[in-house]
Amino acid sequence: MKFIFRHKGLNASFLLLCITGVCILTSLASCVTLRVKGPASMLNSYWKLSELNGREVVTPSGEKEAYMIFDSNHCIKGFSGCNKVEGSYYFDENKLSIEIKLDKPTRMCPDMKTDQKFRQTLQNADRYLIDGNRLLLYKGNIYLAKFVTGNLR
Repeated sequence: MKFIFRHKGLNASFLLLCITGVCILTSLASCVTLRVKGPASMLNSYWKLSELNGREVVTPSGEKEAYMIFDSNHCIKGFSGCNKVEGSYYFDENKLSIEIKLDKPTRMCPDMKTDQKFRQTLQNADRYLIDGNRLLLYKGNIYLAKFVTGNLR
């Protein structure tokens, strides 16, 4: 089957090139619109847990610290100090909503309370405040946790 397309000097190759260009531009635009707008310091930063329910969190020697990372595709990834944490989030101005996948813990740890409190705190948080290198989570006016930016171990 042979297609012949001619209109005032246009041919099928030119038309195909134009259609390809439009498709590429459309797909690039959709990538941009999927990105989250928010505080640059919050997105793609490594947030180490430093306080939970008013108590300082100390990582035992040789253990991996609790942390979280908000990526620009509405995904949150981290570690509770015992198990991997994954989920999704949404924020607008200072409001925050986090949904954690409630998989069963993959590992039992000596300090399962911190693991459970970490997950529960993320689920309960409904607003945040960034103060320098600190990320503070709240439920209403109740302070829940403090994270600090740091380097990945």
